[in-house]
Amino acid sequence: MSHPPRFDEMQIVDIATPELAASVAEVVGDGDDTAPVDFRLIYVCPNLRQLALDKEEGALFSERRHSRPGSPTFNAAHDAATLGKAQFFDASGSKGVLGFRKLEGLSLPLWGDTDHVDYVMTVVCFER
Repeated sequence: MSHPPRFDEMQIVDIATPELAASVAEVVGDGDDTAPVDFRLIYVCPNLRQLALDKEEGALFSERRHSRPGSPTFNAAHDAATLGKAQFFDASGSKGVLGFRKLEGLSLPLWGDTDHVDYVMTVVCFER
């Protein structure tokens, strides 16, 4: 049976183009329940830091306006963690987002040392 890649097998490389950004978040469950209730950032690429979104390691998705529950970013991460499959999302807004005309991304499930998804990598493409 196939499964998402293991986090410890991945080599994260900082993205050098300003149009792309990546982050990795740990799935936060409620007690023994493995269903995700939030996501805690454990890696944020330099491009994302420059946008000054308070997206630093240790921050929860729910603490930030652009990734709180109900947002396309949160929903895609939740579905990736729950289904174990990559999820596309479009967080573009009618007035643009953060000065960008389009903001699209992909949430990728990653396994840790358990039998369920423990991490989600989010890769976002910005278009001015």
